Amino acid sequence: MRRAIEGFLLLALVAMPVAVVAQAAGETDSSVAVASGPRNMTLCGFRFMANVSRVFVRTNYKAEFSVNKMGDNKVIVELPNTNIPLYNNRNFLDTQYFASPVKLITPMVAGGGVTRIEIELKNDVPYQTRQIENEIQIDFPNGG
Repeated sequence: MRRAIEGFLLLALVAMPVAVVAQAAGETDSSVAVASGPRNMTLCGFRFMANVSRVFVRTNYKAEFSVNKMGDNKVIVELPNTNIPLYNNRNFLDTQYFASPVKLITPMVAGGGVTRIEIELKNDVPYQTRQIENEIQIDFPNGG
């Protein structure tokens, strides 16, 4: 039985992302966490908070991105060299029933290796963007 447990632990470590394996081994070199090549979007989400509504996008590694406004009521987030491997992560998020300026969030593969997240707004509001590790956050202020 001990051999089966040891084999399982070994498989678990082999299947873990590179950054986690490096942490488990006690390495702290930040270059291990940054990988070249295509990225995968692992989650697109919405978080309603007291003062802001946050749209967040997580990738398997830190990714390049751009955020642009299209007209008055749409914000487009584009992640070049990024794919959405899990089909469920391409489902839209209907947020219209929250007391939030965010109405609808639609992640999609736009072609050419670009992942696009379209954020439809109820009205024209400013936004703030930041990236923390492998998570991109776009905050929209909630109306008073």
